[in-house]
Amino acid sequence: MKKIYFVLYFLIILTLSSGCNSKLSSPQNPLGDKSKAAKEIGEEVMSCLKSGDAVSLKAMFCDELKNSDDFDAKIDEVMGFIDGEIISYENNGGSGGREETWEKLRPELTNIETDTGKYYYIYMSVYIKNENSDKLGMHMFQINMLGDEDENGDRMILDGNRVTLYVK
Repeated sequence: MKKIYFVLYFLIILTLSSGCNSKLSSPQNPLGDKSKAAKEIGEEVMSCLKSGDAVSLKAMFCDELKNSDDFDAKIDEVMGFIDGEIISYENNGGSGGREETWEKLRPELTNIETDTGKYYYIYMSVYIKNENSDKLGMHMFQINMLGDEDENGDRMILDGNRVTLYVK
């Protein structure tokens, strides 16, 4: 009898929790609002890179990175890293994570193709909540050059061909 009550209790909890989550997710947006927010950040980054707008890109970073000694040089490196004009890319939205003192989004841009035939991948991490307000905003940005397609049609990150901005 206890087993039946346990199963019923478990099913009620599962039903209630999935009902709450159903407002946040859908087949078109399975990660809910976090995925949508990550996708929007990805679009903003791509807009900056495509137009060469370093000022707007800089504004997306957390104060701790913006106040570092080599920040402007790193932004210049990012802006010059992509060879050619961006002609296509995939914005995969992303994921998120949270702990007691922080919450973040992880936007992801893949298969960034340029008119020179080069491909790139961008990974970011953006604090949307943090007990340290200087870390709010993008605290990690990495742009990687991708190699040729393998037998599965995948492009791998080329070692040593990346620019990274990061603060813990």
